[in-house]
Amino acid sequence: MPSLRFFGDHVNSDAVFEYIYELYVTGSGDHQYYVRFDFSADQGTGTLSADDPYNVMVTETRTIASVALKVGAKVKKGDTIYYLEDAKSDEIKTKEKALEDARTAYKKALFTGDIDDETITDVRKGKQKSLDSYQKKLKEANDAVDAAQTLLDMIDDQIALLTEAGAIAQADQAYDLLTPEYEAALITQQLARAEREADQDRIDHLKRLQEDQARIKSQLTTYAAQLSKDNEKKQATLTYMQTCAKKDLEKAQKDKEEVTKGIGTEIDLNSQKENIANLEQDLAEMKKKSDRSDD
Repeated sequence: MPSLRFFGDHVNSDAVFEYIYELYVTGSGDHQYYVRFDFSADQGTGTLSADDPYNVMVTETRTIASVALKVGAKVKKGDTIYYLEDAKSDEIKTKEKALEDARTAYKKALFTGDIDDETITDVRKGKQKSLDSYQKKLKEANDAVDAAQTLLDMIDDQIALLTEAGAIAQADQAYDLLTPEYEAALITQQLARAEREADQDRIDHLKRLQEDQARIKSQLTTYAAQLSKDNEKKQATLTYMQTCAKKDLEKAQKDKEEVTKGIGTEIDLNSQKENIANLEQDLAEMKKKSDRSDD
């Protein structure tokens, strides 16, 4: 109830009254207002003002069905001021819509077909992996990519060296063949002279030398062909290894992408689930307050 307390020994222009008014609104808590009333003794009039104004805010947007008080009625603590329509507030409807949308998005994300069964089960049971486990999983994927790339680089280097060595070997072989060919040309010239001079012994000797040079040339040619064949085999082997290494690298990179995507998806799903829990808690509290204000 309102009450007056007098400050001063006599009623005069310096007298001051403190007006204490308690207002109680269901669902908004108790609020006490302190106002001072200064008046002039000879006239008995004054000005009423609040030392600390306070606006009572209602947390819900709802339609008032009826007012429980008449104009000029006295209000005491606990009195009902108004009645609300028996309907959900706009805030509750908005929160319910947000919760429904969050649940739908969560279900769609959970069953996209891109997530393995183990992750789905863990998320649904609320088993969140630690950041250390994510870091370990990602490190393993990165190590696999690095190892595949290192192997491919080594094979590429071997192919480059073999190609260079093959070119050098071919140059050496070409040089080695020049000697017997040069010797064979000289013998041919000398043999022609010996035949003109009818020097049979000389002819026989030069023919034996000519046969030797032909045999040496044949051996060098065979050796060169064998080296070339060996080089081709090595090239073929390294090329096959290179192809396999490239596939391994591509697979390791793809696995890394899937691991990274999986970690991000799992974190996002857990975040969505946590958001749903928060929305459910907020909605429950809003409904509880709304039910209390209806009492």
